[in-house]
Amino acid sequence: MASKKQAAQTGTFLREFPYVRLGNGPQNLVVLPGITLNNEPPNRLAAWTYRLGFGRFAKDHTVYVINRRRSMPQGYTTQDMAADYTRVLEGELGPSHVMGFSTGGAIAQYVALDHPELVGNLILIVSASRLSEEGRQTCERWRGLTREGRWQELRADMASATVSGETNKRLARAFMKVFGRFVIGTPKNPSDFLTTLEADHRHDTT
Repeated sequence: MASKKQAAQTGTFLREFPYVRLGNGPQNLVVLPGITLNNEPPNRLAAWTYRLGFGRFAKDHTVYVINRRRSMPQGYTTQDMAADYTRVLEGELGPSHVMGFSTGGAIAQYVALDHPELVGNLILIVSASRLSEEGRQTCERWRGLTREGRWQELRADMASATVSGETNKRLARAFMKVFGRFVIGTPKNPSDFLTTLEADHRHDTT
């Protein structure tokens, strides 16, 4: 008989780092997600989305999707964010496999470079040692949309950046224009998003 899927659990590490936990496997898999509009604790929809995306790994691992802390100071770098995740590994989880998506991948690079003893396997997805010119232009565009408060356009643009092919991009934009405020929402304070964009723009591990 197939086992019933375990519900996603949410919490906060070190009173700073919101997370979603999936599964109860013998090894930890720490997922560093891509950029988000805010670093608030995940709501039920976000937790469900993470289970949909990472539930396949929960059979053999305990999966922790951990977001960045809130109220990051201006000028915070991807290496600074990596030091935050290092505190979570040292204080809460111990050595773990680490999977990073996009911005999370940039941060994961520094976790592995600065503290290799804490990282088992390092998995980088849609991530590189530094941004391409197209990536830099995307950061600039998102920064402008954020400062102008054009949230609908920003959500649509962010969604289109996660898929390939013109048809998929059009569908993603259309979906987010209608449902984006429910899926992503509007940040109460966009400072963390802007700080993360700047960190992405300056990231370089070459």
